[in-house]
Amino acid sequence: MKRMAMAFVAASLLACEDSALDDCAPGLDSCAGTCVDTRIDWSHCGACGRACGEGIGCFGGVCTSPQPMSIPRSGHGVVVGPDERIWALGDSGMPSPTGASEAYDPSTNHWTPLPALLEKRRDVLVAVNLRGAVHAIGGQRLNVPLDTVERLDVSAETWTNSAKLTSPRGAPAVAVGRDEKIYAAWGYSELVGEPTIVPTLDVFDGLKWTAEPAPPPEVIPRFGAVAVGAEDGSILFLGGCKTGAALGMTAVDAYHPDTKTWEPLPALNFPRCAAAAVVAPDGRVFCFGGRDASGQESAAVELYDPAEKEKGWQSAASMPEPRAYMGAVAAGDGRIYVVGGWVYPNSLETTLVYDPATDRWAW
Repeated sequence: MKRMAMAFVAASLLACEDSALDDCAPGLDSCAGTCVDTRIDWSHCGACGRACGEGIGCFGGVCTSPQPMSIPRSGHGVVVGPDERIWALGDSGMPSPTGASEAYDPSTNHWTPLPALLEKRRDVLVAVNLRGAVHAIGGQRLNVPLDTVERLDVSAETWTNSAKLTSPRGAPAVAVGRDEKIYAAWGYSELVGEPTIVPTLDVFDGLKWTAEPAPPPEVIPRFGAVAVGAEDGSILFLGGCKTGAALGMTAVDAYHPDTKTWEPLPALNFPRCAAAAVVAPDGRVFCFGGRDASGQESAAVELYDPAEKEKGWQSAASMPEPRAYMGAVAAGDGRIYVVGGWVYPNSLETTLVYDPATDRWAW
Protein backbone atom coordinates (compact mmCIF):
# COMPACT_ATOMS: atom_id res chain seq x y z
CA MET A 1 0.00 0.00 0.00
CA LYS A 2 2.84 2.34 0.88
CA ARG A 3 4.53 1.60 -2.46
CA MET A 4 1.28 2.30 -4.31
CA ALA A 5 0.97 5.64 -2.52
CA MET A 6 4.55 6.56 -3.40
CA ALA A 7 3.96 5.57 -7.02
CA PHE A 8 0.82 7.71 -7.09
CA VAL A 9 2.74 10.71 -5.69
CA ALA A 10 5.56 10.21 -8.21
CA ALA A 11 3.09 9.97 -11.08
CA SER A 12 1.34 13.09 -9.84
CA LEU A 13 4.64 14.98 -9.72
CA LEU A 14 5.49 13.91 -13.26
CA ALA A 15 2.07 14.96 -14.42
CA CYS A 16 2.53 18.33 -12.75
CA GLU A 17 5.95 18.70 -14.38
CA ASP A 18 4.55 17.81 -17.79
CA SER A 19 1.71 20.26 -17.26
CA ALA A 20 4.18 22.97 -16.28
CA LEU A 21 6.26 22.26 -19.38
CA ASP A 22 3.15 22.49 -21.53
CA ASP A 23 2.65 25.97 -20.13
CA CYS A 24 5.76 27.53 -21.71
CA ALA A 25 5.05 31.08 -22.82
CA PRO A 26 4.42 31.71 -26.52
CA GLY A 27 7.69 31.58 -28.46
CA LEU A 28 9.34 29.22 -25.96
CA ASP A 29 9.92 25.48 -26.24
CA SER A 30 10.33 22.85 -23.53
CA CYS A 31 13.89 21.47 -23.61
CA ALA A 32 15.37 19.24 -20.90
CA GLY A 33 12.71 20.31 -18.44
CA THR A 34 13.20 24.03 -19.06
CA CYS A 35 11.34 26.55 -21.18
CA VAL A 36 13.83 28.05 -23.65
CA ASP A 37 13.82 30.31 -26.68
CA THR A 38 15.40 28.15 -29.38
CA ARG A 39 15.94 31.24 -31.52
CA ILE A 40 18.67 32.50 -29.19
CA ASP A 41 19.57 29.69 -26.75
CA TRP A 42 23.20 28.60 -27.27
CA SER A 43 22.49 25.11 -25.85
CA HIS A 44 19.24 24.57 -27.78
CA CYS A 45 19.69 26.52 -31.01
CA GLY A 46 16.88 25.93 -33.49
CA ALA A 47 15.97 22.67 -31.75
CA CYS A 48 16.29 21.05 -28.34
CA GLY A 49 19.78 19.70 -27.72
CA ARG A 50 21.43 21.47 -30.65
CA ALA A 51 24.34 23.18 -28.88
CA CYS A 52 26.53 25.79 -30.54
CA GLY A 53 30.28 25.15 -30.43
CA GLU A 54 32.98 27.23 -28.77
CA GLY A 55 33.00 30.83 -29.96
CA ILE A 56 29.67 30.41 -31.76
CA GLY A 57 26.35 31.94 -30.71
CA CYS A 58 22.70 31.33 -31.58
CA PHE A 59 21.07 33.98 -33.75
CA GLY A 60 17.65 33.42 -35.27
CA GLY A 61 17.87 29.71 -34.47
CA VAL A 62 21.17 29.27 -36.32
CA CYS A 63 24.58 28.57 -34.76
CA THR A 64 26.89 31.15 -36.27
CA SER A 65 29.22 34.05 -35.51
CA PRO A 66 27.80 37.52 -34.85
CA GLN A 67 27.88 39.60 -38.02
CA PRO A 68 30.49 42.39 -38.12
CA MET A 69 29.60 46.00 -38.86
CA SER A 70 29.78 47.33 -42.40
CA ILE A 71 32.83 49.46 -41.54
CA PRO A 72 35.44 49.48 -38.75
CA ARG A 73 34.60 51.85 -35.89
CA SER A 74 36.33 53.17 -32.79
CA GLY A 75 35.52 56.13 -30.59
CA HIS A 76 31.89 55.64 -31.58
CA GLY A 77 28.70 55.49 -29.55
CA VAL A 78 26.73 52.29 -28.98
CA VAL A 79 23.25 52.14 -27.49
CA VAL A 80 20.09 50.04 -27.49
CA GLY A 81 17.64 52.08 -29.52
CA PRO A 82 13.90 52.47 -28.93
CA ASP A 83 13.38 49.73 -31.54
CA GLU A 84 15.44 47.29 -29.39
CA ARG A 85 18.17 47.14 -32.03
CA ILE A 86 21.79 47.97 -31.17
CA TRP A 87 22.80 51.30 -32.67
CA ALA A 88 26.42 52.19 -33.55
CA LEU A 89 26.80 55.94 -34.11
CA GLY A 90 29.74 57.76 -35.67
CA ASP A 91 33.27 56.45 -36.07
CA SER A 92 36.90 57.49 -35.98
CA GLY A 93 36.91 57.63 -39.79
CA MET A 94 40.63 58.12 -40.21
CA PRO A 95 41.77 60.70 -41.05
CA SER A 96 38.44 62.33 -40.12
CA PRO A 97 35.09 61.01 -38.80
CA THR A 98 32.25 60.25 -41.20
CA GLY A 99 29.11 60.32 -39.03
CA ALA A 100 27.93 57.05 -40.59
CA SER A 101 25.64 54.99 -38.36
CA GLU A 102 24.03 51.55 -38.44
CA ALA A 103 21.86 49.23 -36.33
CA TYR A 104 22.14 45.54 -35.44
CA ASP A 105 19.20 43.21 -34.89
CA PRO A 106 20.26 40.24 -32.70
CA SER A 107 17.25 38.20 -33.86
CA THR A 108 18.37 38.32 -37.51
CA ASN A 109 22.13 38.82 -36.96
CA HIS A 110 22.21 41.69 -39.46
CA TRP A 111 23.42 45.29 -39.51
CA THR A 112 21.42 47.86 -41.51
CA PRO A 113 22.09 51.58 -42.15
CA LEU A 114 20.79 54.35 -39.89
CA PRO A 115 20.60 58.07 -40.68
CA ALA A 116 24.05 59.66 -40.47
CA LEU A 117 24.78 62.10 -37.66
CA LEU A 118 24.41 65.78 -38.55
CA GLU A 119 27.90 66.52 -37.28
CA LYS A 120 30.73 64.15 -38.04
CA ARG A 121 32.15 63.29 -34.65
CA ARG A 122 34.19 60.74 -32.74
CA ASP A 123 34.81 60.12 -29.04
CA VAL A 124 31.01 60.38 -28.82
CA LEU A 125 29.03 58.74 -26.04
CA VAL A 126 25.31 58.11 -26.36
CA ALA A 127 22.44 57.61 -23.97
CA VAL A 128 18.84 56.53 -24.36
CA ASN A 129 16.46 59.05 -22.92
CA LEU A 130 13.70 57.04 -21.31
CA ARG A 131 11.15 59.05 -23.28
CA GLY A 132 12.13 57.16 -26.40
CA ALA A 133 14.87 59.28 -27.96
CA VAL A 134 18.57 58.61 -28.57
CA HIS A 135 21.08 61.38 -27.88
CA ALA A 136 24.59 61.64 -29.37
CA ILE A 137 26.53 63.74 -26.88
CA GLY A 138 29.71 65.76 -27.25
CA GLY A 139 32.81 64.13 -28.70
CA GLN A 140 35.30 65.82 -30.99
CA ARG A 141 35.95 66.57 -34.61
CA LEU A 142 39.46 67.12 -35.96
CA ASN A 143 40.71 67.40 -32.36
CA VAL A 144 38.17 70.13 -31.52
CA PRO A 145 35.88 69.09 -28.62
CA LEU A 146 32.16 69.64 -29.17
CA ASP A 147 29.34 70.94 -26.99
CA THR A 148 26.66 69.91 -29.47
CA VAL A 149 24.04 67.22 -28.87
CA GLU A 150 21.92 65.47 -31.49
CA ARG A 151 18.61 63.73 -30.94
CA LEU A 152 16.79 61.06 -32.92
CA ASP A 153 13.19 60.26 -31.98
CA VAL A 154 11.83 56.78 -32.57
CA SER A 155 9.50 58.02 -35.32
CA ALA A 156 12.02 60.34 -36.99
CA GLU A 157 14.23 59.59 -39.96
CA THR A 158 16.80 62.33 -39.38
CA TRP A 159 18.78 63.70 -36.47
CA THR A 160 17.92 67.11 -35.00
CA ASN A 161 19.96 69.42 -32.79
CA SER A 162 19.16 69.31 -29.09
CA ALA A 163 20.19 71.54 -26.18
CA LYS A 164 23.95 72.04 -25.96
CA LEU A 165 26.19 70.94 -23.12
CA THR A 166 27.36 73.68 -20.76
CA SER A 167 30.87 73.27 -22.19
CA PRO A 168 32.60 71.23 -24.92
CA ARG A 169 33.42 67.68 -23.84
CA GLY A 170 35.53 65.20 -25.73
CA ALA A 171 35.43 61.62 -24.43
CA PRO A 172 32.98 62.30 -21.57
CA ALA A 173 31.45 59.56 -19.43
CA VAL A 174 27.68 59.41 -20.04
CA ALA A 175 24.84 57.41 -18.49
CA VAL A 176 21.10 57.59 -17.92
CA GLY A 177 19.94 57.59 -14.31
CA ARG A 178 16.92 55.95 -12.80
CA ASP A 179 15.50 59.48 -12.46
CA GLU A 180 15.24 59.73 -16.28
CA LYS A 181 18.05 62.26 -16.51
CA ILE A 182 21.27 62.04 -18.54
CA TYR A 183 24.59 62.53 -16.74
CA ALA A 184 27.71 63.59 -18.68
CA ALA A 185 30.90 63.88 -16.63
CA TRP A 186 34.32 65.33 -17.31
CA GLY A 187 35.99 64.80 -20.69
CA TYR A 188 38.44 67.25 -22.24
CA SER A 189 37.86 70.80 -23.49
CA GLU A 190 41.26 71.21 -25.15
CA LEU A 191 43.35 68.60 -26.92
CA VAL A 192 46.48 70.57 -27.79
CA GLY A 193 49.38 69.17 -25.78
CA GLU A 194 48.09 67.78 -22.50
CA PRO A 195 44.27 67.62 -22.46
CA THR A 196 42.41 70.22 -20.40
CA ILE A 197 39.93 68.27 -18.28
CA VAL A 198 36.41 69.59 -17.69
CA PRO A 199 35.93 69.22 -13.90
CA THR A 200 32.13 69.38 -13.76
CA LEU A 201 29.16 67.09 -14.27
CA ASP A 202 26.40 68.12 -16.70
CA VAL A 203 22.82 66.93 -16.08
CA PHE A 204 20.08 66.92 -18.74
CA ASP A 205 16.45 66.90 -17.63
CA GLY A 206 14.95 66.61 -21.10
CA LEU A 207 14.95 70.37 -21.70
CA LYS A 208 18.31 71.81 -20.73
CA TRP A 209 21.74 70.94 -19.36
CA THR A 210 22.91 72.26 -16.01
CA ALA A 211 26.38 71.97 -14.51
CA GLU A 212 26.80 70.45 -11.08
CA PRO A 213 29.74 71.67 -8.96
CA ALA A 214 33.11 69.98 -9.32
CA PRO A 215 33.45 66.82 -7.19
CA PRO A 216 35.45 66.76 -3.94
CA PRO A 217 39.26 66.57 -4.21
CA GLU A 218 39.37 62.81 -3.73
CA VAL A 219 37.41 62.33 -6.98
CA ILE A 220 39.74 62.87 -9.93
CA PRO A 221 38.18 64.41 -13.07
CA ARG A 222 39.37 62.59 -16.19
CA PHE A 223 38.53 61.75 -19.78
CA GLY A 224 37.92 58.36 -21.33
CA ALA A 225 36.06 57.08 -18.26
CA VAL A 226 32.88 55.04 -18.68
CA ALA A 227 29.62 55.46 -16.79
CA VAL A 228 26.62 53.26 -16.00
CA GLY A 229 23.35 53.86 -14.20
CA ALA A 230 23.18 51.40 -11.30
CA GLU A 231 19.99 49.79 -10.04
CA ASP A 232 20.10 51.79 -6.78
CA GLY A 233 19.87 55.06 -8.74
CA SER A 234 23.55 56.00 -8.46
CA ILE A 235 25.80 56.73 -11.43
CA LEU A 236 29.06 54.77 -11.47
CA PHE A 237 32.16 56.20 -13.17
CA LEU A 238 34.87 53.65 -13.99
CA GLY A 239 38.50 54.13 -14.94
CA GLY A 240 39.60 56.87 -17.32
CA CYS A 241 42.74 58.78 -18.32
CA LYS A 242 44.49 61.78 -16.80
CA THR A 243 47.10 62.46 -19.46
CA GLY A 244 47.34 62.65 -23.23
CA ALA A 245 49.16 59.31 -23.24
CA ALA A 246 45.77 57.71 -22.42
CA LEU A 247 47.17 55.54 -19.65
CA GLY A 248 44.45 53.78 -17.69
CA MET A 249 43.27 54.42 -14.12
CA THR A 250 41.65 52.07 -11.59
CA ALA A 251 39.41 54.62 -9.84
CA VAL A 252 35.68 53.91 -9.46
CA ASP A 253 33.38 56.61 -8.09
CA ALA A 254 29.62 56.67 -7.48
CA TYR A 255 27.53 59.82 -7.77
CA HIS A 256 24.23 59.87 -5.87
CA PRO A 257 21.82 62.25 -7.63
CA ASP A 258 19.34 62.38 -4.74
CA THR A 259 21.93 63.82 -2.33
CA LYS A 260 24.39 65.18 -4.93
CA THR A 261 27.21 63.41 -3.12
CA TRP A 262 30.11 61.24 -4.26
CA GLU A 263 31.26 57.90 -2.86
CA PRO A 264 34.49 56.01 -3.61
CA LEU A 265 33.93 52.38 -4.57
CA PRO A 266 36.35 49.43 -4.76
CA ALA A 267 38.98 50.10 -7.42
CA LEU A 268 39.24 48.10 -10.62
CA ASN A 269 41.82 45.32 -10.60
CA PHE A 270 43.29 46.63 -13.85
CA PRO A 271 43.85 50.23 -14.98
CA ARG A 272 41.48 51.10 -17.83
CA CYS A 273 41.07 54.05 -20.17
CA ALA A 274 38.54 54.03 -23.05
CA ALA A 275 36.98 50.81 -21.77
CA ALA A 276 33.30 49.83 -21.95
CA ALA A 277 30.91 49.07 -19.09
CA VAL A 278 27.43 47.61 -18.81
CA VAL A 279 24.90 46.77 -16.11
CA ALA A 280 23.72 43.19 -16.69
CA PRO A 281 20.07 42.18 -16.17
CA ASP A 282 20.93 40.81 -12.71
CA GLY A 283 22.40 44.17 -11.60
CA ARG A 284 26.07 43.23 -11.80
CA VAL A 285 28.41 45.73 -13.45
CA PHE A 286 30.82 44.45 -16.13
CA CYS A 287 33.86 46.37 -17.39
CA PHE A 288 35.53 45.36 -20.66
CA GLY A 289 38.96 46.02 -22.15
CA GLY A 290 40.37 49.52 -22.52
CA ARG A 291 43.95 50.74 -22.43
CA ASP A 292 46.04 49.68 -19.46
CA ALA A 293 48.69 51.54 -17.46
CA SER A 294 51.22 51.04 -20.26
CA GLY A 295 48.84 52.24 -22.97
CA GLN A 296 48.25 48.77 -24.40
CA GLU A 297 44.80 47.53 -25.36
CA SER A 298 43.46 44.90 -22.95
CA ALA A 299 41.15 41.89 -23.27
CA ALA A 300 40.55 41.62 -19.51
CA VAL A 301 37.00 41.64 -18.13
CA GLU A 302 35.92 42.12 -14.54
CA LEU A 303 32.61 42.37 -12.73
CA TYR A 304 31.27 44.05 -9.61
CA ASP A 305 28.15 43.20 -7.65
CA PRO A 306 26.81 46.29 -5.82
CA ALA A 307 25.01 43.95 -3.40
CA GLU A 308 28.38 42.49 -2.36
CA LYS A 309 30.70 45.49 -2.22
CA GLU A 310 33.08 43.71 0.12
CA LYS A 311 34.08 41.32 -2.68
CA GLY A 312 35.27 44.13 -4.91
CA TRP A 313 35.90 43.41 -8.58
CA GLN A 314 36.03 39.78 -9.73
CA SER A 315 37.55 38.36 -12.92
CA ALA A 316 35.31 37.16 -15.76
CA ALA A 317 36.13 35.44 -19.05
CA SER A 318 38.43 37.62 -21.14
CA MET A 319 37.35 38.91 -24.53
CA PRO A 320 38.56 36.84 -27.50
CA GLU A 321 40.78 39.76 -28.55
CA PRO A 322 41.96 42.98 -26.87
CA ARG A 323 40.37 46.32 -27.70
CA ALA A 324 39.72 49.85 -26.49
CA TYR A 325 37.50 52.73 -27.68
CA MET A 326 34.60 50.32 -28.24
CA GLY A 327 30.97 50.41 -27.14
CA ALA A 328 28.96 47.85 -25.19
CA VAL A 329 25.30 47.38 -24.29
CA ALA A 330 23.06 44.84 -22.57
CA ALA A 331 20.40 43.78 -25.06
CA GLY A 332 16.90 42.44 -24.52
CA ASP A 333 18.09 38.83 -24.86
CA GLY A 334 20.10 39.18 -21.63
CA ARG A 335 23.46 39.18 -23.40
CA ILE A 336 26.10 41.89 -23.68
CA TYR A 337 27.24 43.09 -27.10
CA VAL A 338 30.73 44.62 -27.44
CA VAL A 339 30.91 46.47 -30.73
CA GLY A 340 33.94 47.66 -32.69
CA GLY A 341 36.92 49.29 -31.01
CA TRP A 342 40.60 49.83 -31.58
CA VAL A 343 43.70 47.67 -31.30
CA TYR A 344 46.88 49.21 -32.65
CA PRO A 345 47.06 50.14 -35.48
CA ASN A 346 43.47 49.57 -36.66
CA SER A 347 39.83 50.18 -35.87
CA LEU A 348 37.69 47.03 -35.66
CA GLU A 349 34.39 46.07 -37.29
CA THR A 350 33.82 42.93 -35.22
CA THR A 351 30.91 42.26 -32.86
CA LEU A 352 31.51 40.20 -29.71
CA VAL A 353 28.66 38.70 -27.69
CA TYR A 354 29.00 37.80 -24.00
CA ASP A 355 26.54 35.69 -22.00
CA PRO A 356 26.85 36.74 -18.33
CA ALA A 357 24.83 33.71 -17.20
CA THR A 358 27.40 31.24 -18.58
CA ASP A 359 30.53 33.47 -18.71
CA ARG A 360 30.90 32.58 -22.39
CA TRP A 361 31.76 34.53 -25.56
CA ALA A 362 30.69 34.30 -29.21
CA TRP A 363 32.73 36.06 -31.89
